Parts: sequence; structure tokens; C-alpha cells
Amino acid sequence: LYGAVSFGYNWVNPKSPRSSRFRGSNYSLNLSVRPDDRLSVDLLASRSSDLSNNVFATFTVTEVYSLNGTYALDQRLRFNFGSSIQRRDFGLGLANDLSGFLTNDEFIRAYGGAVFNLNRRLRLNALVSQQRRKSDNPIFNYTNTTVSAGVSLALGR
Repeated sequence: LYGAVSFGYNWVNPKSPRSSRFRGSNYSLNLSVRPDDRLSVDLLASRSSDLSNNVFATFTVTEVYSLNGTYALDQRLRFNFGSSIQRRDFGLGLANDLSGFLTNDEFIRAYGGAVFNLNRRLRLNALVSQQRRKSDNPIFNYTNTTVSAGVSLALGR
């Protein structure tokens, strides 16, 4: 068992008179659990306020919650799995009519995959992932499914 915790408080005061302000806590909690040699699980919970790259937002408040894990069936075959949710609230300013812009969104992702070691140098891998975005403006909503496969070759000793 391993963990790390941090906590803080932020004051965000944009210079634009029409921009919203933010007063609130920031935190990060990371927990890694390894009950045996086969299974490892990582948990994350965080909240942060950051500068925004959105044209009409001065900052974002982002919350992330995730669970990721690995299960080794044997020396050659390992399974990876996980899920996460990310919520963002945008501190908007500069525009009077915000109907065409985002004020918040949410990403939900889940994945599963496998890694198979053929030998010391050659590895096969596969991953299936799905991500969904929901926002207060429906034109930004989407669902994305990705399926990938790969081969790795280790050069050297």
C-alpha cells in the first residue's frame, strides 16, 4: 500500500470585470494497492484550478477520479483495465452571450487490454477504449471507441 495526499486553497481573481472568480479547495489523493504479485490497482482523486486555453474562459476547475489496474495471469500474459471521469467547469468572461460556448463538460473513459510476451524481445499488445463527452452545449458531445493492436521489439540485450 502506498499513498500521497496534498491539499490547498485557491483564490482566482481574473482581471476582466465580467469574468467569474473562484474560491475553493484543490486536492490530490493517489493510492496504489498491490495485494499480491499479480494484481496492482491505482486510485486517483483530484481537483485543481488552472489557466484555460478556451478563448472565452479565463480558468477551469477540473475534477478527476480514476481507477487503473494490471493483473498478471502468468509471466507472459498481463491484462490492463481502468476507468476515469473528468469534470470541468469553465470560469467564463468577456462575452455577453455564452450560448455557443462551453461552461462545463464531462469525460468518461473505460478501457481494457492485454500484453503477451512471446519471448524476451517480442511483445504483442491490444487495447479497447471508449470515451464519452457530455457538455452543456450538445454540439460538443461525442462518443469515441478505439481498438488498437501492436507489436514491440526490444533491441539490445
